[in-house]
Amino acid sequence: MSTIFIVTLILSFFTHQQVTSSVDDLYAESNGKQSLQQCVNEAMPLMQQMELEKAKPIIESGLGKFSTRRNEHNYSLLLYMMADYLYYNQEYKKARDYYYKAEKTLKEHNDTLYLMMTYNSIGLTYSVEQDDENTLRYYMKTIETCPENTSNANLKQTKLDAKINIINHYFSTGDYNEIIQKAPEVIQLATEINDSVKLGSIYNAIAIAHKNKQNFSESRKFFSKALSVYDATGNDYQKSYIYNNLGGLYEYNNVPDSALHYFRLALSMFENENYKIGIAKSKLGVASVLFKQLGNDAEAETYYNNAIQIARQNDFTSVLLDALSELAELEYKRGNYREAFDIKAQYHDINDSIFSAENQQQYLELKTQYEISQKENEINQLKNEMLRHQLDVKKNQLQKEIGLSIIFLLTLISYVFYIFYIRKKNLNKSLEKKNTNISEQNKRLKALIDKNNSLTKKLQHSRHMLMAVNITKSRFFSILAHDLRNPFHNILGQSFLLSNYYDKLSDDERMNYAGDIHQSGEHVIQLLDNLLEWGKTQTGDTNFDPGIVNLHEVAEHSITVLKKDADKKNIEIINNIAPGTNGYADENMLKSILRNLINNSIKFTNINGKIDIRNVSPPEKLLIEIEDNGKGIEKEALKHLFKPHSKFRTRGTQNEKGTGLGLVICAEFVKMHKGTINVKSEVGKGSTFTIEIPAPGNKMY
Repeated sequence: MSTIFIVTLILSFFTHQQVTSSVDDLYAESNGKQSLQQCVNEAMPLMQQMELEKAKPIIESGLGKFSTRRNEHNYSLLLYMMADYLYYNQEYKKARDYYYKAEKTLKEHNDTLYLMMTYNSIGLTYSVEQDDENTLRYYMKTIETCPENTSNANLKQTKLDAKINIINHYFSTGDYNEIIQKAPEVIQLATEINDSVKLGSIYNAIAIAHKNKQNFSESRKFFSKALSVYDATGNDYQKSYIYNNLGGLYEYNNVPDSALHYFRLALSMFENENYKIGIAKSKLGVASVLFKQLGNDAEAETYYNNAIQIARQNDFTSVLLDALSELAELEYKRGNYREAFDIKAQYHDINDSIFSAENQQQYLELKTQYEISQKENEINQLKNEMLRHQLDVKKNQLQKEIGLSIIFLLTLISYVFYIFYIRKKNLNKSLEKKNTNISEQNKRLKALIDKNNSLTKKLQHSRHMLMAVNITKSRFFSILAHDLRNPFHNILGQSFLLSNYYDKLSDDERMNYAGDIHQSGEHVIQLLDNLLEWGKTQTGDTNFDPGIVNLHEVAEHSITVLKKDADKKNIEIINNIAPGTNGYADENMLKSILRNLINNSIKFTNINGKIDIRNVSPPEKLLIEIEDNGKGIEKEALKHLFKPHSKFRTRGTQNEKGTGLGLVICAEFVKMHKGTINVKSEVGKGSTFTIEIPAPGNKMY
């Protein structure tokens, strides 16, 4: 009786709690809807005004507080705005996830406008990723979602946006026939809703498509239609672009007077609007017509230089590259080969910087993929922990069930002793079997945990090795892509001048070009030697064979190898290591160490400078010092010496280039000798590099 009373009391307590909780939920729901609407009202105008960072915390707050209201219309609007925020910040995949989340609720609430805007935005995210199939699929879904014969201006405008996006997509794929075929229906819709700006842009797109198909008369006709639209609305900004396109059309068809006329009209209007990119493009167009079709090189040079100046100031890379390329052609035509070569070198430098940026982007993408893989491994570890926790819960639950069974059997002892005795025997057997099963499960679980820990350690080791390999590979390709390309550019450029304009060059110019080619060749050989030595240290192929070596003779050999480079700068190298001084080292590695350190000193020592090589002999080790009176090393640069993955570069006293591999190789080889390498430097006074190796009687290997 007392047990029934206790159970009833417990049930009544939980029932009261549920009723109270339900009342609280209804109250929170009432306030929640009102606050959710407030979030939408505050965030939407900020997004429309492109004040994205002000809108973001409001959107995040609404999505966080009211995550239980996912089926409400206002919640889907917050999801749409968060997707727009991510799209404008170029996080296209994350943006697409939020668009997909918003789509479901928008369908349920029959919000046609935002559903069309969502499909159009999803198409844009796929367009950025160059997924042609999904791009067109979602643009078409936007159009198909719009009701036939609708009078809603916003729906028509969104439908027009999707159709124009389809036109732009075919431009990116070069399918000009599709543009010309689909244009009439887009023109009809733009005319219907009286959108003059987009109507003019469609005429312009059709004109460019006809130009690319070499339909000169059709192209000119549609450019004229675009001008008529912009004339009617007084849109000088768009008219200037049409004039510039007409200039390009007449230039393409070799009608220089008309081309020059339209380029100059466009230039005048762009200058009135102070629109820099338009000014740069039209100046480039004028220069191209003057040079290539009218032969007015002097005036063309002025326009080229103006376009280059504006492009440099505003980072208009494509205009800058085109202008530099054509100006180099002009200088070649004049016979100014040195000027042409210098301009071409600027062109290659800009191209190389773009190439490096693309490689960096690829590296970042690989790094992102690696981080995602790492996160997946962490998730797997968490899953293993959850599995162990679930097994512990089951084990505790089983133990509780066994305890309850025992209590129940003890309660029945007073009623049926004999029955209890029989059942107790059976129960003991059952318990033994269960305990055996539990023990076996524990053993299997422990084996799984041990195996998981072992795999985790192996994975961590593999991850560190992969990271090191990726960094080394990126460093290697960076050197090949930039440091090895530059001397080859110089060799190709100078040899081109010698092979094509040999008779037109003076003897001094020929000697200078030949000397430049020789110097670049030596730089390539030195770079390749360092790359090979460094590569061997990274792959473990270096043959380390220490023995007694004569330090004086090793230093003398390194001085002899580098004497020619030192003589060019009239630098005196003094070997102050006494004859007969011995050390315990790998002779080839020691020669490489001294050769790289002396070469480094030559690079950073001024003309008529001095380099001193000496040794100190404290007990159980030898110190070799290479001291120069060169320009010294700044404190910031000292931090990056001997680091294999550093991108820090410093040029020598005569603008000599280097990769930094020489000092990295020195550090690797000294480390293999169980030694150390250090540097002391003062700007303007010189540097002293010190390496420590074992004395002959103290073999530390």
